[in-house]
Amino acid sequence: VFLIPGINVPLLMLAGFFVKIAELSVYIQPLTFLSYYRYIFEGLLQAIYLDRPNLSCSEDYCYFRSTNKILSTMDLPTMPFYVILIILGSWIFCFHIIVYAVFHWKLYYAKK
Repeated sequence: VFLIPGINVPLLMLAGFFVKIAELSVYIQPLTFLSYYRYIFEGLLQAIYLDRPNLSCSEDYCYFRSTNKILSTMDLPTMPFYVILIILGSWIFCFHIIVYAVFHWKLYYAKK
């Protein structure tokens, strides 16, 4: 029970929500590839803003009128959307395998 928040907090910190990935130190940047929150964040931003027409704006100058500027401001590496879906699907598959193995292990030792 206490292991899940202890694992999720570092994964959330490495997702790119609070600190941009490019601003992290060099030895921490590879750890961001382990965070499934990062792929959820990138997938949501791409699903909302990728290949969309310009946003409407009532002012004379709007910096974020172009949806590509929104994505480039977030400094996310450009990864195809299908790759993000494959990575998230494999995360879910791995979690299912781990949960099954833990339940099997607990049942095995409960019978002894």
